[in-house]
Amino acid sequence: MSDNRTVEFIQYHRPDLKSGDYTIQIQHQVDLGFGDTDSFSETKVLSVRGERFKIASEEIVAYFPPDGSFGDFSNCLPHIVISKSTLPWERTAGTETSGTPWLAILLIDSSEFAQVKTNTVTIGNLGWPLESGDQISDSCQTISLPKKILDSIIPLESEMNRLTHVRLVETSDKATATEDGPGEFAIVVGNRIGKPGSVNTAYLVSLEGYYDSLINSRYAPDSMGNVTLVLLSKWSFSAESEQFTFKHLVSNLNRNPSTPRLPDLPGLSTVAQNMVKSGCLPLPHRLRQGDKTVSWYRGPLVPYAVPVTAAFPASSSDELTLYDSNNGIFNLSYSAAWELGRLLGLQSRSFSIALYRWKLSQKRQDILVAEKELISQLFGDPSLAAADAPSGSDWQDIINGWLGKLSLLIGVPFSYLVPDERMLPMESIRFFELDTNWVDSLIDGAFSIGRSTAGDLASDQKTATSIRQSVVQTSMKVRKLSSGANPSPQVPQKIAGVLLRSSAVAGWPNLEIRGYATPQKDANNLATDQLICLRMDHLSKDVILCLFAGELLQVDIQLPSEGVHFGLDFDQTFSKELRDPNGDLETNLILNNIPFRDYTGVLNIDLLTNEIVQKLNVTADQFTSAQFAMQMVEGVDKISFLKTQE
Repeated sequence: MSDNRTVEFIQYHRPDLKSGDYTIQIQHQVDLGFGDTDSFSETKVLSVRGERFKIASEEIVAYFPPDGSFGDFSNCLPHIVISKSTLPWERTAGTETSGTPWLAILLIDSSEFAQVKTNTVTIGNLGWPLESGDQISDSCQTISLPKKILDSIIPLESEMNRLTHVRLVETSDKATATEDGPGEFAIVVGNRIGKPGSVNTAYLVSLEGYYDSLINSRYAPDSMGNVTLVLLSKWSFSAESEQFTFKHLVSNLNRNPSTPRLPDLPGLSTVAQNMVKSGCLPLPHRLRQGDKTVSWYRGPLVPYAVPVTAAFPASSSDELTLYDSNNGIFNLSYSAAWELGRLLGLQSRSFSIALYRWKLSQKRQDILVAEKELISQLFGDPSLAAADAPSGSDWQDIINGWLGKLSLLIGVPFSYLVPDERMLPMESIRFFELDTNWVDSLIDGAFSIGRSTAGDLASDQKTATSIRQSVVQTSMKVRKLSSGANPSPQVPQKIAGVLLRSSAVAGWPNLEIRGYATPQKDANNLATDQLICLRMDHLSKDVILCLFAGELLQVDIQLPSEGVHFGLDFDQTFSKELRDPNGDLETNLILNNIPFRDYTGVLNIDLLTNEIVQKLNVTADQFTSAQFAMQMVEGVDKISFLKTQE
């Protein structure tokens, strides 16, 4: 697995057919012989339906700056990441043959906000011609603003192509990873930087036909001088101090303690304090007789490796209850995991049915084997026995798949993973190792469904080892790995991971997180030491869980590659350090005078492009939106964390 990840900028991804109605006419002339002919024709209307008045929320991958964020964004150009890479070119803002993208970002600061109105209207009231499938009663969002403001901030038609491009990035280190390899995203960039000390609101609007003089009358100002545009999405951010940037948030994460455990508690005995340091915490425990006591509980995310001590299968959870004779306290960690597994198994109809039928097929198979042995002893011909029972492989696939996910704690309630908020406070990161005993207890509890007799227990004992091995193999394939990864990785000796709770997770949900087996000093040995990620999931809006196969000593966290942002350098005045053809910053190529329009914060994209072209000594034809994006992109912050021994 290589760490030589690249971001590829692509000028555009135009669809084969733009949205709209098409007429297909077929004519066929048949020679009937003797000089006679006959003609046949058929006409069909084909409608290509694409987004026009709405964009589905699931198609929006990310905003930058993140919605509702505070940070030093006064030198950043806002942008939006869209999963459908053809969307900006499915319609056009110009004439039909112009190819001008139809999406644009308008940035409004707090001083202008009162003059901007958003409304919900029916598309019939827009006065636009309808396409096939459009209903006049369908609703959409609109934005109305004074034409004077709009003319000051809207991109020129010649600038639209520069502000839209496609980005091809690797997705294997995200919670949204798939096995389809690199992801392709459309990027729409604004032309205005955020105003310092202000709430800035970015509006993604439709400019369909805006620059086409034949149809742009739909954008004529009303009697109040306001122009109405179709609003597709919006988000807000505040350009404040540096303390709210990604780098500041992640660099200052709480790492004390470094593992998910309670902080040191005063007044505890040495033995109890050691239990707390091991990840345990005392919880109220109601006994069967109704008595109340306090017992230890520890989840599966432990500070250090725990030796395998539990024996399976267990006839009940009581077999897994431990007793701390030094303090006279029970430890319910593994018994709680066993009961939880049993409950989760019963909750899953598909798993419980598959498990019942598979166990039934195993019993039938055992009976047939015994029957063959008996008939062979009595008659000397085992073929006289009944035919073999049907294979239970289909049921076993369902069982292995469900238990494989369960072994990675998928479906386990958060309160079992982190039973006390003090173990994972806000703005913190915690390293852990996965307690194999806890996970095995969880799996055995789920597998215990139908285990009610000594015979059932004996039958489960015969299959326990093979089932556990199958579950481990399946767990390695639960997370769809990138196309460059080994599809059948070696089963790890241990599983370790990190928990991250931060507003950075909410602000940048597609964070890239990588784990390494050894601390990395440079970029030369990353490829061999990077660990395979078994699971990376959001447990809540601001909590992410990562599981890696192997010993975890370093974690790297960085902004998503598809979300790298655009902006300017600022030191008293705005400037921009340009890049060479390989994408590396070139200190000898610096633009010191950034051209702005005569309106606050709005870049003159055409003039800026010309100055970049001259500085790079290339022709304008060679300088596409992909090259413009590469020059305007800002570097991605990467923060590394080393596991420390407590």
